[in-house]
Amino acid sequence: MKPVYTPELRRLLRRRLGLGAVLTAILLLLAAGAVLSLGILGDITLQTLPAGFLLTAASLLGAYALLQTLVLPLLRTDRMLTELPGRQSVSVCGVFRGWDRTITIHGGVLMWKLRLDAGDMVRNENVERQLDLPAVLELPLREGTALRLECAGGVILATDQPRPAGLRPRAGAYRVSPLICAALLLGSAVLWGSIYGAAHMPKTEEQIDVAVCAPAHNELMDETLTEAAEAAGLSPLMFSYTNSLESETVSMYLATYGVHDADLLFLGEKYFTGVFDGEGEPLDTASMEAALGFAPRFLINSAGEAMAVVLYDPADPSCLEAFPGLPDWVAVERSAAFVAFVRSRSPQAADGMGQRALEALLICLTEEHHP
Repeated sequence: MKPVYTPELRRLLRRRLGLGAVLTAILLLLAAGAVLSLGILGDITLQTLPAGFLLTAASLLGAYALLQTLVLPLLRTDRMLTELPGRQSVSVCGVFRGWDRTITIHGGVLMWKLRLDAGDMVRNENVERQLDLPAVLELPLREGTALRLECAGGVILATDQPRPAGLRPRAGAYRVSPLICAALLLGSAVLWGSIYGAAHMPKTEEQIDVAVCAPAHNELMDETLTEAAEAAGLSPLMFSYTNSLESETVSMYLATYGVHDADLLFLGEKYFTGVFDGEGEPLDTASMEAALGFAPRFLINSAGEAMAVVLYDPADPSCLEAFPGLPDWVAVERSAAFVAFVRSRSPQAADGMGQRALEALLICLTEEHHP
């Protein structure tokens, strides 16, 4: 007998399945790309908001439709017809009496019913057998033909007819649910409404983020430093610490937080040069010297601009003598220089707020503290 699911038919089905899976993935990536490019990385406005919503909704609806009408029917049919030949099969002979086109589900696969007159009698009345065939397959049979079939679990696996089965994916497609489509539309609307709202939410109070990379720190100093900033009329401070001697840990912290969110940074010179390329917001040295009452040591870039203040240098102990409060706040590596700077492109840098905040903290560190 000739298998219904021939190797040629299997290859054709899997090509269609692969194409459907690729198209579904492209549509999902398109939806994600719209959210990322327009909603997160872009400047979302009332003009771009409808475009983002429509692109996301259309992509999600298209992916859902492909999943229901092509990917899932073919995937489940391939799985069933690949696994069933390993089960015990039976042979059935009879006369083909046509198809019952009422859709049924067998193992998650939509099925047609093949009507077969096998000579079965119940109370002296002829009773037809009904055998399942996946609806995505088309088996060309002429009514009245004598058939010999091989079945497993009630599903036709092979036939003695010479014409092979064909493929018709739409016949085995699952229903596209209007409720799920409505949910996808609503979800897209909520998503883009949230993105727009977050992008245009008014900020009631600015905040200065301070990133500190040191082996250890004393959190009790946070209050002292915050009070010093508030006394100078500055925005509230938010401290974030990473206490580690492992370069990978510190570099990851800086890559995910320091280079994007922090306004002021206190860290080892090797990270300043390695992660930030030795660049920060240029400092006004005259203002810094006037605020501190002395001239601290600066790191200078190739253009002659002061990029950072050196708070500790193992080769110059006088730096630490100028900031006796530093050991009360953080522990520093004795063999590495420790610096402070204002991040380039920080929102607090444009109006000089970043330097004023740095000056307030350094003034506080010029005094010893034992909280």
